[in-house]
Amino acid sequence: MFPAETSLIPATVALVRFYIENGFLVFFHNYPFWYLGSTPFKFLIGPIIPIITRFIGILLPNVSLFNILIYFVILSFVISAVGWGILVKKITNNKILTFLVVFIFLILPGKYFTAFGLEEATYIIARNLLPFLFLFILEKKKITSILFLSLILLINTSILTQSLVGIGAISLNLKAFKKNLALILYSLIVITFWYTPTYWLTILFNPSIGGLSLGKLSLRVFELVRSLLPVLLAFFVVRLGKIKRPILERFGLIWFGVFTFLTFYRFVADYDFWSDWTAWLPELEIGFAILFTYYYQAKSYKNILCIILIILLPTYIIIKNISFKNLITSSPPRYMQSIDKLSKLSDGKNVFLSGSSVFWVNAFYNINQVRGGKDQVSMHKTWDKASYEFREGDDVEKTFIWLKNLNINYVLVHTSESQEYYKDFQNIYKWNNVGEVVWQDNGDFIVKTSD
Repeated sequence: MFPAETSLIPATVALVRFYIENGFLVFFHNYPFWYLGSTPFKFLIGPIIPIITRFIGILLPNVSLFNILIYFVILSFVISAVGWGILVKKITNNKILTFLVVFIFLILPGKYFTAFGLEEATYIIARNLLPFLFLFILEKKKITSILFLSLILLINTSILTQSLVGIGAISLNLKAFKKNLALILYSLIVITFWYTPTYWLTILFNPSIGGLSLGKLSLRVFELVRSLLPVLLAFFVVRLGKIKRPILERFGLIWFGVFTFLTFYRFVADYDFWSDWTAWLPELEIGFAILFTYYYQAKSYKNILCIILIILLPTYIIIKNISFKNLITSSPPRYMQSIDKLSKLSDGKNVFLSGSSVFWVNAFYNINQVRGGKDQVSMHKTWDKASYEFREGDDVEKTFIWLKNLNINYVLVHTSESQEYYKDFQNIYKWNNVGEVVWQDNGDFIVKTSD
């Protein structure tokens, strides 16, 4: 089985494959195939999923890594439904409400389209474990909460926003929120022993700390604070209302309200970037399931209509752009013939790829590429500038300079006739003046730029 072409699950497969082939010590070295070998392997993936996947692979040697991870993702949705059900049962002690929340959560389609069409496997799995964290916090199990959150963050650290929102939503008052917020800080301290402080600094000031002047560094900090304001504003607007609400409604309002705000924030920033502003759809779905169930029982049909209207647009956009029949397929993308040819031609030399092939190539081949599957932790100083020039620049001389500076020997170019989903190259004509076309087929061609 294989996910949709646009999925990031192949990037997870690539990293897990490298771990299985080379052993645990790879976590203490750079990953050679992304960002020109500049980035530590442990920055790209946490240790939990590779270790578990390797163990499963030993037990089931004939099952592919794609199958293992896809089944893992599917199982995580079932576990997540159980977790949300237990949490709702704990809050309400109402079996009917619990059943309805789990049922609605499972049948809503958006989470499956984003999981198999856009997202990376460890992120999906980590997010699906969050209801158990909120349950432990509700039960005031401090040590268990810290350890469990640390475990989730060792799967993927990108769920910090959801953790913050959920902890705020489950807290009974601001005093409890401040106390529970400390749990995140303790967990961050614990996992920093693994990731190291450099990991967090890289995320904050990517692409490189050394390349930033004091002015640019200050600007990055300002941008970070600005990006957090929607979360804080949406939380306090919903949380500080004077109406006394039941815990389940309050949790649903805060959770759904924050991620509605964030979705709208991204929507306004760039409507055309649909895969970005629809990214919170799985969070919206659980908020919708909770609020729909609560309002249905309370016969608040106007409120139900409002939340339906909110969730319809991102759901429609996702389903429109990602075909259901392509979510799980029997074969990899059709352009893999081009990747296979590139692998044979490049023979260990540096290459440039763009589009979805960036995420798929290293799941099958050991090709050294400029780009990779987790841009926010890349430690290469200029890969993004070079990538922009290759894809969108029209200056042949600048393109040639970047190729020489990064020692890139081959470029796989996708034309408008390519089977590649993303047509990133804007000025294809320039490549005939940059190097020699050594292969072409199916709307793709490979340029050899130097010996």
